[in-house]
Amino acid sequence: MLLTSEAVKNSATKLPVETASVLVRVVRFAPYILAAFFLLWSLRGVTGNEVHVPDAARHLMNGVFVHDMVRDGQLTHPLGYGKFYYSRLPALSMPYHPPVFPLIESLFFFVFGVNLFAARLAVALMVAVSVFLLYRLIVATHGSHLLATVSVLTFFSLSISQYVATDVMLEFPAMVFMLAALYSLRELWKGYPLLRGLLFALLAAIAVWTKQQTVFLGLVPFFYVIIARRWRLLADKTIWISSALFGAGVLALLYISMKFNGAGLDQVSKGASIFSIFIRNVGIYAGYFQEWFGLVPAILLGLAFFAALFMRRSKEENPNDLYLAWVAAALIFHLLLDAYDERYLIFLIPALLVIGYSILINLCRRILPPARVWYVPGLVALAWLIINLSSTPVEFLHGPSEVAQSIISTKPDRVLYCGRTNGNFIFTTRTLDPQLHTVVLRGDKLPESIFTPEEFEDFAHRYGINYIVLEHTLKSPKDWTMPWDSLRLQPTPSMAFEREIQLSGSDAEYNGELRIYRFTNPSITPESTLKLPIPKIKGDFEMNF
Repeated sequence: MLLTSEAVKNSATKLPVETASVLVRVVRFAPYILAAFFLLWSLRGVTGNEVHVPDAARHLMNGVFVHDMVRDGQLTHPLGYGKFYYSRLPALSMPYHPPVFPLIESLFFFVFGVNLFAARLAVALMVAVSVFLLYRLIVATHGSHLLATVSVLTFFSLSISQYVATDVMLEFPAMVFMLAALYSLRELWKGYPLLRGLLFALLAAIAVWTKQQTVFLGLVPFFYVIIARRWRLLADKTIWISSALFGAGVLALLYISMKFNGAGLDQVSKGASIFSIFIRNVGIYAGYFQEWFGLVPAILLGLAFFAALFMRRSKEENPNDLYLAWVAAALIFHLLLDAYDERYLIFLIPALLVIGYSILINLCRRILPPARVWYVPGLVALAWLIINLSSTPVEFLHGPSEVAQSIISTKPDRVLYCGRTNGNFIFTTRTLDPQLHTVVLRGDKLPESIFTPEEFEDFAHRYGINYIVLEHTLKSPKDWTMPWDSLRLQPTPSMAFEREIQLSGSDAEYNGELRIYRFTNPSITPESTLKLPIPKIKGDFEMNF
């Protein structure tokens, strides 16, 4: 039985009353059941204070910063407070990363306290809302609960989806607004009312203010016009007003970025030719698809997209048109974007799966009895669900939080942390010292020359360093040397070894150790100003302790 909305109603009339009631109830609550399942699945491994991706620590601290700015009554002085905050806890990434999710995250911190669970819960709820919105969008466009169920099960169980759902990342928060914006376009074939156009523009702009890579949304209505041949939409004022409003929202974000020397704009291009970027990205993203789906399914998905795109001849309504426009807009944008990452593809995979499964269901309709149409797509989705959920491990990282618990107290101290896991350490430092007495300096921001024994002894003395943490990791297949490795092998006379803590993670790159040293010769009148280069803003930042 093909689970379209109409089929559910018709089949229910042919079944015993109790059975029909159960069927209708299951279908009605399917999006809620799926949302609850993936919410709980996203909370796997939510223990301790460690995130497992360096970017996640920045997203975490951005939310803490907003929370503390409100707590300390500094909303009217965000730049001044930001400089003060970064001088103590240098793990912020705004405006390189947009501010919407930190605002949402800060609300969870006010309710549940500043801890990792609060941030993970915020992301998990975004996953649940994304499940619900994608399900409702598919039912609204195709009228099929079967298509909605198999598409949702496959997408949210993919390893890349689990990867960003089980950490403090921006993909699912942005997807909530992306899907809500696309829901406003669900009946474009009927027309484009102004209210829906304004709603699309607002939600799409918020998506961009959550993660910039969703800016492709502005192209979706125009690609729809081309693919569906709804040229009359171009003569309607809505598409132009909506696009202008969306463009204004994007320009506002760019204006803020320009105030910080264009932080984030270098993702568009760093001088390479468009052709070379395109060829490079095609190869890279094709590799990602093969990794997630396997070679044959990845090829079949690609063929399904091009078949649906180029074999469309009729001007009649086609529910796949919106999804074709969605994939085309996202694909072209990301293939021409200089910055690339496997996570960027997450914004087009749902539409690609809908197209693929809808073609599969239509093929099954032709060769199978109506009551058995769901067998093939159902088994495919179930297989993907079992394979992905059973083979994708829980990501973890251990070490930096334990270091912070060993050395952080409520008295003013200065700690030099040398390692890529500085964000985890800084977050735990904030949870242990909410009054911000501790000053953390990052070794990766210091000139390499400082780590020679003579210069380092002088630097640590002048700036009153109390503790030094040296991270050492092994990056297979060879050692990955860092500037501070020489200090680990030959500490200066004032570096008193305290303890060594194992650094371990699901990513082998982070396996190693963290050595803690107490510096015995800090100045009693330490210097309080240090200028450091910040590549993200293409300039220097003057830290004032």
